Amino acid sequence: MFGGIHPARSEVSLNKPFVLIQLALALGFIVNVAMRRWVGYI
Repeated sequence: MFGGIHPARSEVSLNKPFVLIQLALALGFIVNVAMRRWVGYI
């Protein structure tokens, strides 16, 4: 996204929380879909 503007160090430090948020959102989405299917089967 912001390639070349920020130095590598700050980019890495900014990417870590971003990746964690992405993983949390993906996990929540998967759990949400799984729960909907599980409730649907019942």
